[in-house]
Amino acid sequence: MTIRRYLEILQGSYMIRLLASWEGFTMETVALSTGKDDHSLFFWATHTGAEVDLFWIEAGKACAVECKYAEAGYRWDYSA
Repeated sequence: MTIRRYLEILQGSYMIRLLASWEGFTMETVALSTGKDDHSLFFWATHTGAEVDLFWIEAGKACAVECKYAEAGYRWDYSA
């Protein structure tokens, strides 16, 4: 089965709607918590495919959030 065919089958399914609404909710929540307006928040991507859903500058530092939905959570270890 091709990816295109798989996406055609999923189109409009519960999972597609869940993922889109989860990502939208998460980005809206982060946007509200930053206090930034729409003109200060960006989508960022490179030509190689790396991307983040929200990018902004805060006190001269680059900040970014990538939203993912997973049934099992995970925890980032920033101590390294």
